[in-house]
Amino acid sequence: MVVAAVVSLGVLAGLLSGGQWPWAFVTYLRWPQTILATVAAVVLLYVGWWRTGLLFLLVAIGLIVSVVAPTVALTTVDAPAERTVRIAVYNTGPGAGDVDGFAHTIAQADADIVVLLESADIADKLDARLDDLSRLPTSDSADVTLAPPVVLARDAWPVQVVPLADTRPATVVAATVDGAPLDIVAFHPLPPVTRTWADSHDRSITALVETVLPRAGPHVLACDCNTAPWSPSMRRLLDVGLRAPTVAPTFGAPLIGIPVDHVLLSRQVAAVARELGSFDGSDHRLIVTEVTVRQPKQNRRG
Repeated sequence: MVVAAVVSLGVLAGLLSGGQWPWAFVTYLRWPQTILATVAAVVLLYVGWWRTGLLFLLVAIGLIVSVVAPTVALTTVDAPAERTVRIAVYNTGPGAGDVDGFAHTIAQADADIVVLLESADIADKLDARLDDLSRLPTSDSADVTLAPPVVLARDAWPVQVVPLADTRPATVVAATVDGAPLDIVAFHPLPPVTRTWADSHDRSITALVETVLPRAGPHVLACDCNTAPWSPSMRRLLDVGLRAPTVAPTFGAPLIGIPVDHVLLSRQVAAVARELGSFDGSDHRLIVTEVTVRQPKQNRRG
């Protein structure tokens, strides 16, 4: 009960803090908090601690609503196969890892473009093992001191690396979907697990929103955003017109993991399909979102 009380108060503090560390980090852990609060409510009501049990029941209901609410945006549309592009996001984790396993996972995804994160040391090895995908070259820039996200693609689309203040840069791919332009912004801020990293995370989100987003044309943000659907920084991304965050756990473990890997869509883009890989070989799931660019409505004169 003491643990459940600490968790519940931490969630409340996180919601009231305006996104300040460490309370903002507490709000990321919504899955285990939901399970813990629900179990605490059931146990307390079972043993007859009615007032405390009802309090935790209210907390549990609030947490469940906050977890379920983002799913209302997860809609898909029908589209011809020739008018879609499959976008994968895969954080392979630090170190070399199982390169052959990673390559197999990527090949199974059958993606047209793969955003690789924490993969700079093995990107060339993955490139060599994937016949249908090639690493898109990024030009050197004096303004970029940290490695940008690596992108593998079926087509040789142009790439731009955008510095984001003193934080990790973004990679912007000028892709096309059946001739229609589609910018794919790859992004990976630090997780807000310490005060220093939380400050960097906040600066990354601020710089991305101010210098890269929003964009005039169709675009998506493909990222390990280290941002859960219910976190303050996700709200900032949604406020510039993005939508449809991933809700299923993508980092940590099934059920109690954290949804931090996303393909967020602008209003001109629709999802055709969404897929989740397993946790094999990495602490992140590979995620795939197949998208199409919405065709502009033609004005009719009567």
